[in-house]
Amino acid sequence: MKVSSFIAYRLAFSKKSTFSKLIIKLSIIATAISVMAMILCVSFVRGFQETISNKMLDFNGAIIIKPYQFIKNNNVDESNSFIRNLHLEDSIKAINNVEKISYFSQKKCILKNKSELEGGILEGIELQNNVTNPLQNYITQGRWFNALDSQSIHSLIISEKMANRLNITLNEKITLIFLNKESNKILNNSFKIIGFYKTNMEEIDNNLIISDIRYTQLTNNWDKGRINGYHIYLKNIDSLQNSYENIQSIIPHDWIAQHIFQLFPALFEWLDIQNLNKKILYIIMSIVAIINMITCLIVLIIERIRMIGILKSLGMTNWLIQKIFLIETFIIASIGILFGVFLGVLFYYCQKYFGLISLDETIYYVNIAPVKLYMMDLVKIISITIIVCFISLIIPSFIVKGLSPKKAILFN
Repeated sequence: MKVSSFIAYRLAFSKKSTFSKLIIKLSIIATAISVMAMILCVSFVRGFQETISNKMLDFNGAIIIKPYQFIKNNNVDESNSFIRNLHLEDSIKAINNVEKISYFSQKKCILKNKSELEGGILEGIELQNNVTNPLQNYITQGRWFNALDSQSIHSLIISEKMANRLNITLNEKITLIFLNKESNKILNNSFKIIGFYKTNMEEIDNNLIISDIRYTQLTNNWDKGRINGYHIYLKNIDSLQNSYENIQSIIPHDWIAQHIFQLFPALFEWLDIQNLNKKILYIIMSIVAIINMITCLIVLIIERIRMIGILKSLGMTNWLIQKIFLIETFIIASIGILFGVFLGVLFYYCQKYFGLISLDETIYYVNIAPVKLYMMDLVKIISITIIVCFISLIIPSFIVKGLSPKKAILFN
């Protein structure tokens, strides 16, 4: 073992009680807290972004295709429709990043239960046998539609929030009221509530009523080929812009495609702000780590000034002496990083499986703080901490150069 490493290990793991031992313990604790804080920050930010983004993607798809006027008015207008283009659907499916395409139709309506009324948007969706719909993951009570069941056309799925306001129980009958524009008549039909869903997002829970698309087509006097639009689901959301441009280039001129970030800009801007919060925390924790390591190294050098003088008098170079303290503080930083990673990952799994931190779902869209952590996140955090600690150690280590052997040995 080299001399510098040998001395550094002996100093770092010495059992002798000194003032520097307290400083070392405090440095390890401070480093561990910094690393743990960065791990938790990343996991919470990723958790929020992915959970909320996935909800919007599941209900809307990554890209929506509608008639141009439909988008321009930003209103639900069932008369603004088009005929399915099977050739175009095949062309869209052929795009590498497209996972699937589904069609839908919408209609304004009112839910009525005894004396209670609730407005909403009836969205008829495509039902396929043995094909899982992403919306099924949000069912909290009841069941999803059975594509082969003839009664699906007279069934509805509504949000828990709507059910509570209307005082509706599962499998209860409810009246659906809407205007048929062609006949200019108000129509009333009875439906069975077969399921409740919950997303904690007001844009969805306050408005969306899910039904079999056959019903919305029937009430509009449409044939099976007429729809209000398409939902496009992608395999990789990171390639959204490229897929969006490809789709936009092949659809008819009187159709328009909009991606999820254009449809809900405020929501995704709010999510982007979380990235800024993450960067700010990184900067703060890095400053803490720098101050912590500099303080630790200065204390270690001051306490070992006489040793430095003796080593210099024996002919050891300044660089070899510097290496002693660099290695010692690197050992301290490594122990702190390991403890920080252990505590951060431990808390991550506790939050993931036990939901230790609860939130107000009316503000944060979730009732339990979601977490998500990737191995690359851990690698980045560890690398950042090591680099910051190393940079902070170089400058104070030059104190060694300014010490003469005589003054160092006589230092008291």
